[in-house]
Amino acid sequence: CLRGYDTIVAMTDVDKAKLEKELWNDVPIATSPSIIEIKEVALKDEFNFNNRLVFLGGNAHYPNYDGIDWFLKDCWGKILDENPELELNIIGPWNEKVKQSYLTQYEKVNFLSSIDDLCSELEN
Repeated sequence: CLRGYDTIVAMTDVDKAKLEKELWNDVPIATSPSIIEIKEVALKDEFNFNNRLVFLGGNAHYPNYDGIDWFLKDCWGKILDENPELELNIIGPWNEKVKQSYLTQYEKVNFLSSIDDLCSELEN
């Protein structure tokens, strides 16, 4: 339960307000804005899956590396067997040696170090 913590840090003022509503004054809540700009985007009424999975994060943060490593080794082949049209786009800075290792071992994996419009990349 969140009441067991001394302080909670939310990413946005909206998150903070929701938490304050739930927790009352039991725990101090602060905000720490995201390091990337998050644009307000209207959700579309219709979702059209474009056969693309997206992971956002660089390998300098070990949980990102660990998560992608596990996903590729334990899941990606099985997923592609059932959905051969899928692609996995990994967005963020990744070590060249790690990237090349994954690119030679796994099909339909793309590394996008930087993109112009994150919202468009994450759409659908």
